[in-house]
Amino acid sequence: MKVQHHPQLSRIAGAVIAFMVLYCGTRSTAWGQVAWTLTNTTDGTFYWTNSANWWSSAADGVYPGDDVEGVTTRDRVLLTNDLASATLILNSGLADSLDRLAINYLNSTTSTGLPATVIITNGASSSTIVTNSRLLMGNGARLQIDGGSVMTGVTSAVTMTGTNWSIALNGGSKLFAGLASGNNVTLGNNYSNLNATITSQDGGLWNMGGASGFFVGYNAATGNVLTVSGSVTLTNVGTSANMQVGGGGASWCSLILSNGAKLFGGDVYIAFTGSGRGGSNNTYRIGGLGAESTAANGIIYISQQGARDNSIILTNARWTTSGAVNIGYAGTNNSIQVYSNAVWNPLNQTITIGNGAGYSNNLIVAGGTVTNAGAVLIGTSGAGSSVLTIQDGGKFFSGAAGNVTVGNTSSGTNTYNVGGFGLSSTVSNGTITVGASTSRGFNVLNITNALLRSGASTIGNGSSNNSAVVSSGGLWNLQGTALNIGNANATNNSLTVNIGGVVSNANITVGVTGAGGAAATANNRLTLNGGTVWANALRITNAVNTVAYNSGTLNSSSTFITNGQAFVVGNGTQSANFNILGGTHAFQDGLVVSSNARLTGDGLIVGNLTNDGVLSPGFSVGSLSITGNVALRANSLVLLELAGPGSNDLIVVSGSLAFGGTLAVTNSTGFTLADGQTYQLFQFGSHVADTDFAFMDLPDVTALSLQWDTSALATTGNITLVLIPEPGSLVLVGVGLGLLLVCKRRPRRHLKA
Repeated sequence: MKVQHHPQLSRIAGAVIAFMVLYCGTRSTAWGQVAWTLTNTTDGTFYWTNSANWWSSAADGVYPGDDVEGVTTRDRVLLTNDLASATLILNSGLADSLDRLAINYLNSTTSTGLPATVIITNGASSSTIVTNSRLLMGNGARLQIDGGSVMTGVTSAVTMTGTNWSIALNGGSKLFAGLASGNNVTLGNNYSNLNATITSQDGGLWNMGGASGFFVGYNAATGNVLTVSGSVTLTNVGTSANMQVGGGGASWCSLILSNGAKLFGGDVYIAFTGSGRGGSNNTYRIGGLGAESTAANGIIYISQQGARDNSIILTNARWTTSGAVNIGYAGTNNSIQVYSNAVWNPLNQTITIGNGAGYSNNLIVAGGTVTNAGAVLIGTSGAGSSVLTIQDGGKFFSGAAGNVTVGNTSSGTNTYNVGGFGLSSTVSNGTITVGASTSRGFNVLNITNALLRSGASTIGNGSSNNSAVVSSGGLWNLQGTALNIGNANATNNSLTVNIGGVVSNANITVGVTGAGGAAATANNRLTLNGGTVWANALRITNAVNTVAYNSGTLNSSSTFITNGQAFVVGNGTQSANFNILGGTHAFQDGLVVSSNARLTGDGLIVGNLTNDGVLSPGFSVGSLSITGNVALRANSLVLLELAGPGSNDLIVVSGSLAFGGTLAVTNSTGFTLADGQTYQLFQFGSHVADTDFAFMDLPDVTALSLQWDTSALATTGNITLVLIPEPGSLVLVGVGLGLLLVCKRRPRRHLKA
């Protein structure tokens, strides 16, 4: 039976209740199935009622003096407070059942937000509270479940509209939401600046049931923050729905996992909406100093419909994702950031940085690690100015499908930065493509102070104006695979290796030809500006593709240059070294070694050689063969080593050989030189007449009473050691020559008959 409500009677009843609480301390009452304890309150209001719709407006509220008779087993608990703190302790060993539990939710728009706390504790034995419908929390609401207690059966929406509310799951306690499909957990739906925490001291568990979403900030909300901290685990979070931070245009909302908190769930949407503009400055943070947080999620979407400045940030945490990742899905300046000691495992799934109309989106790995990454697309379907950066000791390892594409049917400049200032970084990817398909150019790969390992890679695959730059401390190891600079009608693509940069173990082709040898690419270039290239093979097979060998070191096991231009080592002013590592090296239009450049090694050169620098066969004693003509010009220096009797460097020329410059020969092993030893330094088809070395620097053998006979150098290529004639022998020879002259000059005397 319902008693008519009288305001005057309500005030009297409220005063009586306040007086009893103040002077009696703690009051326990058994109503229905549950034993309740109301403590530490001056005007806390506690009701257990079956009144309908009391949570929707002040007029439907329940106040002191209202009739609470006729309650059923599906009861409703409202703890609210307007004047001072209120605490309700549910202390029972029974399997108790509630219809709804609301804390400070009488009217969330007018509630003062003074603390109101519900504590579920086990009493003599484990306690289970079954809430068959809603859990509602408003300003200042606190739910604490202690001592292994369990709250389960929340099947309707969990609505959290107030600020400064908290849920604590202590002593291994558990909260099972069990939400029915379409009923979500929401912090701030149209409400702003709400702060909430979920904590645990020792292994609390909140099982969301998986059927519904988990939203922090929604429908244009602003500044809502949920912090999950301590050893609490949130599991089954939207496994068949999604988890959203800043959905429906909300901004400045954050979900923070820290200090060992764990979250397992499904899809993650940051500032994502099906229509209209997305929100901005929304953040999902995982980790914190000393944290070991884990979040296992499905598909990741950051931003939509112009959403900007949204991010997922990992620090000292572990994060596993099992679905595709989209950073900047039609949005701008969105990012995933993996910092110190954080590890992200995307389980070999695709990572897209910038998609559709998305611009300036980023994946930053600075001191953290990304492992088992799938395909990485930096700027795709029109997106531009997107960046993948691995720096400050960061590591990025790909899985089986881990290919990286910088600029895929995109516009603008997209960039892959490996390394940078600070600690060196390590990256291991599959194939790398800088500029793919119809990408409209200016995509860049930068490698500095880092190690990048990759498979077969292309700079400009059907796309133009793309580049790769390897600079100080950067090492790109292609692990014996192809590196193509310009392919499939691509133009103006380049690889530049600067001072301190290294490209190794690569089969390099500059300008890949089309079918039947047709020139399919043009104006593609390999440039050496002081760096080092180790090429298993270097090929240029069509015109207007070039090597600009200004300075640095080129090591090649096979070279094939047929682009209508002489291959020039060095620019004449800087140091350049071309090391031939065996094999055949063909130069259709000749090989030129400039001043300040050096040609060293063993192998076969096919083509004419012109030397203005240093020519030195072998890396100790070796042989260099040239099928063609050799011109040793005025600035030329030929360095040859003697290693023992009959063992020395050798230059073999099939055509003509023109001497010039300086010939320097050294005794590299310090063996004993002796009279009669002959060393063949050159073999040649012919010697160009009237050419000779301007200066010869040969081992000093005067102490051995020997001298070098070089008279056969222009005919046989030999030099020979001979004895220096003794001084006495020279005098006798002189006397004999003098007498002979005298005899020739004496007039003949004819004898008379």
